[in-house]
Amino acid sequence: MSRTISKNKVAVKSGYYFEIFDKNDIPDTLVKYNDKRVQLEDVVYDLYHGTSIEDEKKINEIFGNRMGYYIDDYIIKKPKCALIGQNGNIFNLMSIASKTLERNNLREEATEMCNRITNGAKSYDEALMILQDYVEITSKEEIEEEEY
Repeated sequence: MSRTISKNKVAVKSGYYFEIFDKNDIPDTLVKYNDKRVQLEDVVYDLYHGTSIEDEKKINEIFGNRMGYYIDDYIIKKPKCALIGQNGNIFNLMSIASKTLERNNLREEATEMCNRITNGAKSYDEALMILQDYVEITSKEEIEEEEY
């Protein structure tokens, strides 16, 4: 199944629900919600939310009478990736995370992650933060424990 990451539309959170809007139509005070994403059909959207009462009022206005989609039904869960205990070279970690994403049918996310790291990360710590946007960093032992 091929998925597309939307560049011009985003999901806006209100309570336990979200709705899709043009990115240009949402208040610029809204921020990404813990780097979470939702998927409707074959399209993936960044999830945004408000950080103040004023933001929530604006969200209520743009939602109008729409109920929206229940977030838990559409949230994309980050795959677990055993990076703890690996060679800490960022290109090695990026490769491991990329393979984990690809095994979980998240090829476009793997490409996006690598591009963000190689083109935008200004430090090792920033590169690690980008990795955490896409995978849940864990150890091999922790993954093995969950399999039993």
